[in-house]
Amino acid sequence: MHRERRQFLQQSVAAMTGLALGLPGQAADSPSPAARPIGLQLFTLGKAVEKAPEAVLEQLAGFGYGEIEAIQYATLAPAALRRAAEQAGLLMRCAHLDFASQEDPSSALEVAHILGVKQVASGVLPPAALPKLSLASLSGALSVSAFQRIAARANRIGEAAQRAGLSYAYHNHNYEFQDLGGGICGYDVLLRETDPRYVKFQLDCAWISFAGQSAVAYLQRHKGRFSALHIKNVDVIAQSTTLDLAATSHFTELGLGVIDYQPILAEGLRQNIPYLIIEHDPYKGVAIGMDMVKRELDYVRGLLQKMV
Repeated sequence: MHRERRQFLQQSVAAMTGLALGLPGQAADSPSPAARPIGLQLFTLGKAVEKAPEAVLEQLAGFGYGEIEAIQYATLAPAALRRAAEQAGLLMRCAHLDFASQEDPSSALEVAHILGVKQVASGVLPPAALPKLSLASLSGALSVSAFQRIAARANRIGEAAQRAGLSYAYHNHNYEFQDLGGGICGYDVLLRETDPRYVKFQLDCAWISFAGQSAVAYLQRHKGRFSALHIKNVDVIAQSTTLDLAATSHFTELGLGVIDYQPILAEGLRQNIPYLIIEHDPYKGVAIGMDMVKRELDYVRGLLQKMV
């Protein structure tokens, strides 16, 4: 039923990949901005995917989503999630996996192979393995040396991922942009001390804006380092570099927030960043409704159509 959809998406992804890598003969086949697959980070939906994966993913495909970014569930096997995505005709090229709780990334990379993804990402990455992660452990007490240790961990994960035929990306929040002294922030330490051969970055455009920094400026200053844009909105910018419950209360529906996504998406397209992922963090564990998920897709698609 979804054969034609899968074929279109596969051709679009192949064209984008060829363009990003500078392969001959691929640029002319690159899809227009409006034709690019837009993804959804499944964290947005809470436990809904675990309860009814086939039905939820079919609904996302019906809305017009082209792909999903996976997470690992307690009661949904990676193979079952992969089958549900294939059945719905959705690409699943990237996954957020648990690299935070253990130093050895092998088990996470095995999950990635079962899912069939091409890129793995750390949703959070502390300086050392933490079996139980808390918001407090990720902000407030971090130093330059702590971010250097995070960078070293990212390099090790990225190198292991490359050996496994995968790529690795670091996903930011707001705490990486806290001034550590002398105008230095943790994100700059990570960009400086990670090896571009092994470590890419997923730019969470809401968190960087909430911390008072410019997504466009970072994209332009570090061309080639970013593999994905995480697209979500907040009701205030330059508010805080502390990751806590109060910070997470500021997420709002795309199109209603204060971040201007037109220049961000335009720069992402100029750099051929392959993943455009909508994400909306649930507040206090309350999942985002499917009606909002559809409206957010329509909003992003409308912006991309203006760039044709």
